[in-house]
Amino acid sequence: MPDEKFKVYVIPVDFSLQYRFNYFKNQPIIPFIGGGVDYYYFSEKQLSEKRTVVSGWKRGYHGNAGFRFNLNRIDPKHAGNLKVDYGIENVYLDFDAKYARVNNFGEEKGVDWTGLTFGLSFLFEF
Repeated sequence: MPDEKFKVYVIPVDFSLQYRFNYFKNQPIIPFIGGGVDYYYFSEKQLSEKRTVVSGWKRGYHGNAGFRFNLNRIDPKHAGNLKVDYGIENVYLDFDAKYARVNNFGEEKGVDWTGLTFGLSFLFEF
């Protein structure tokens, strides 16, 4: 019997509110917290028969926290060049941890998308 192959598609959507503890100009580290609601569309397809096995929506909530580190403090000379040449005021490195419970608010059946995720990104402030 040949191996069955499946493909799962997930489209996550979240709506969030965040509070940043940014109290003064050129603050080197800006912590933040937030939370919101999540909606995930998912679809699992069986590739050999080209059919959808299961699909649907899951909804839930999340909380997140992290910090934003101002990279301009490391190299102020080149940061000034970015401002003059490209209009970039600040460059930040963001670290974010998010815990989401996406299981239709406690539903026992079906797919449970609950879990912890981490993110690392750059933010260019114009």
